[in-house]
Amino acid sequence: MAWTEQALPNKAGVVRYRGCYRNAEGKIRRQTFDHKKAAERWAYAQEQKVVEGSRRDPARGRMHWGTWCEQWWPTRRMESGTASSQVTLRDNHVLPRWGDVPMNRIEHDKIQIWVNGLSSKLSASSVRLCYYQLSASMKAAVPKVLDYTPCYGIRLPTLPSAPERYLTYDEIDVLFKYFDGVHRLLVETLLESGMRIGEAVALHRHRVDFTQRTIDVVERWDRHAKLIKPYTKGKRRRTVPLTDSLAALMGTWFEMHPSDARDCGHAHDRGSVCRSALVHVAPRGGVIDQQDFSTRIWGTALEMAEIGHARLHDLRHTYASRIVTAGVSLTVLQSLLGHSSITTTQRYAHLLTDNHDAVRAALAMRPEGANEGANSLTQLDTARHNRMRRNLGRPAKTGKTDTARQRPAQAGI
Repeated sequence: MAWTEQALPNKAGVVRYRGCYRNAEGKIRRQTFDHKKAAERWAYAQEQKVVEGSRRDPARGRMHWGTWCEQWWPTRRMESGTASSQVTLRDNHVLPRWGDVPMNRIEHDKIQIWVNGLSSKLSASSVRLCYYQLSASMKAAVPKVLDYTPCYGIRLPTLPSAPERYLTYDEIDVLFKYFDGVHRLLVETLLESGMRIGEAVALHRHRVDFTQRTIDVVERWDRHAKLIKPYTKGKRRRTVPLTDSLAALMGTWFEMHPSDARDCGHAHDRGSVCRSALVHVAPRGGVIDQQDFSTRIWGTALEMAEIGHARLHDLRHTYASRIVTAGVSLTVLQSLLGHSSITTTQRYAHLLTDNHDAVRAALAMRPEGANEGANSLTQLDTARHNRMRRNLGRPAKTGKTDTARQRPAQAGI
């Protein structure tokens, strides 16, 4: 509760009063006034701000960013893989610059200079991630620590467009010669379903429906946490069609490697239901390591096939390109790829089939008699020529007053 207390008289002998209240941390704050009523009004007003959560303690503004980061960082929710990279950026680039700087001394211009300096030694995406850390922390400090965040209008480096590689049918045929066993099945799955590598290695057998010819993409493998995690409901879990070639390949593989296991034997996060073995099991058992497969198995096959550089993720791009060029809409493709926004799917818009002939045909369609009564081009040209001849003798309209023509009239007045 707010209160007042009598202060010592000033040099003139006038008794003064202090308004007192407790801030959000329970510390007493005081301010001196000449009149007791003024002290009471101030104290009760500050107490009300504390109750409403809108009171900023000036002393907390002098807190160093490193101290605030220790309080704020545990409140963030991040995937294990994301958290690891975020900690690296924080420790190497954010803390060294701002760790010992008071919160109220972090200013807009200093942030822009810092971002410009990072741009000379880090990639555009890494610079953005460093800035987003600082920006999020400053935003979280309002209004308890700061009145406002200085992270506004900062010019960030532009992200370069990621090169997309679409493998041709001939390149795929050559590449498949260097895969066998489960590795061939995995590459075929990526190419025929558009799944991400983390989704494919976590695919369970009961998710493949040979009757409905579909695959339910529900889980993904988190290689940092060593867990099979479910996609949140309504976000990226989806169903993709099972192609004839992939169905035949999977059917043959299941016959060669039958399994009636009730689970895959790997740890699952909450919300993920395990009722069968994995479709793709490493030759020595367990989940196929994404990093090892990408660098060793895939990289060796590319080198032997001599088809140039291609990422494992480019199989997903190839899947999307084949669908779009076949005339499937971007909306359908968005659902198949599991994009949360159509903006991400727009990267394939340039592959849409050319509909210019249909546009020309639509514009050429006119109802019978639509041109009756219309002037021909010759009639329009003749009319314009006659108007020009009539206007030749007329003075041009300049919008200004001709003072020379007005002077005689003024002289006769």
